[in-house]
Amino acid sequence: MEIKRNLKSLNSKTGRTITNKLSVMINNHDKYKKSYFWSPPGTASSRRSMEFKDNLIFNLGGKKYEIEQELYCSCKNVYWSNRIYIDGRKKTIIALKKLLWLYLKYTKNPVINLTGFFYCLLYLII
Repeated sequence: MEIKRNLKSLNSKTGRTITNKLSVMINNHDKYKKSYFWSPPGTASSRRSMEFKDNLIFNLGGKKYEIEQELYCSCKNVYWSNRIYIDGRKKTIIALKKLLWLYLKYTKNPVINLTGFFYCLLYLII
């Protein structure tokens, strides 16, 4: 019941922003998780334009969620890093998918893009 109450409080503008950001982070993970086997761009400026670092920190239900994603290119390889911590304990991407799925389950009018909904359906199948 506590999870349900806390997730319903995400119906605010902040909650929509967090859920959209979670959806983007799940998409990034699925896109870049096998990037080590990619060939990086040839020029340094192309490699730097491909790189990014993104983070999200929020509290929900008395838990602190810290998510950091980073894509880094060297001359030979492309590196992907996805760090997820819930209350200081390291977790996998499944924790984000579950959180997004719970949001969809416990809110009547979820405001989320179709891609995020698709990943929640995938979580149900897996």
